[in-house]
Amino acid sequence: MLAGLITVLGAVGLGFASAVLPLVNAEAVTTAIALVEAWPVALAACVALAAGQTAGKVVLYEAGRAGRRVVERRPPKRPDAWWVRAGTRLLAALDGRWRAIGVISLSASVGLPPLLATATAAGVVQMRRLDFVVCCFAGRTVRFAAIAMPIVFATT
Repeated sequence: MLAGLITVLGAVGLGFASAVLPLVNAEAVTTAIALVEAWPVALAACVALAAGQTAGKVVLYEAGRAGRRVVERRPPKRPDAWWVRAGTRLLAALDGRWRAIGVISLSASVGLPPLLATATAAGVVQMRRLDFVVCCFAGRTVRFAAIAMPIVFATT
């Protein structure tokens, strides 16, 4: 019981770390937990990882909101650069509430476009914070559970 609680609490921290540090891989953590824990703990860890990742992505979202003011004051020096064009396309994809919800949900559950970029872009376009949190949390929970549950049931 205590080991399961420690696993779940550790998953929150690892989820947060993986949200802001690309070198920490939440999917690898999910797989490791699924290999050693029973399904209730593994499922709780998936939810905990998703909560930690969502908290970390909210930090990036808020950075995007703050960064919007900086970009408005000082536009990019090279507007024809590939990263400026890619960013412009991503911002256009997030134009409108329902489109933004669809893009963030897809990004959180499938990983395309990368959630690191879409979280920041969602802040830039001023997506509703609650919509962002709900889509990110639900998508990440589905992703981690889809990875973990087949492993858990295959190893029991």
